[in-house]
Amino acid sequence: MRDESDPPRKLYRLKAPEFEAVNAPTDLPPRDATPTSVQGHLRAANGAPVSPSPASAVPKPDNDVQALLRDEAARRRAAGGDAIVPTPRRRSRRARDFWLLLLTANGFFAFAAFGPYRNTMTFTYGVAGMIFSTISLVWVMWFVMDDY
Repeated sequence: MRDESDPPRKLYRLKAPEFEAVNAPTDLPPRDATPTSVQGHLRAANGAPVSPSPASAVPKPDNDVQALLRDEAARRRAAGGDAIVPTPRRRSRRARDFWLLLLTANGFFAFAAFGPYRNTMTFTYGVAGMIFSTISLVWVMWFVMDDY
């Protein structure tokens, strides 16, 4: 029995894009006015006037989306949507949090330094902990962190 031949190879290609440029830049010279040959470049370099084609001189109408956006912006401005209203500054919680953390940390280390089980080492560690935690907390809360 004879093997069937392979089917013909399929070639897949990307489809050419189908779109229309509705918002072409207006500050560029018209496409027909630009020289496209060496002689045209020489004429343009020597100062010969280049006349635009009559089709490119007619401005294209605006896109419908642009008209909708302009209408929406006009309604928003009429309703006062773009007016800037100053809001009162919110009171900072940083000082409250600083004192809460400072009293908690120093209370813990003060209990270790002056509590019922005090001795020379717990007193030293407690006082050192109070100094270290106070300096660290001041540094973090007032120099590293931003106001919140």
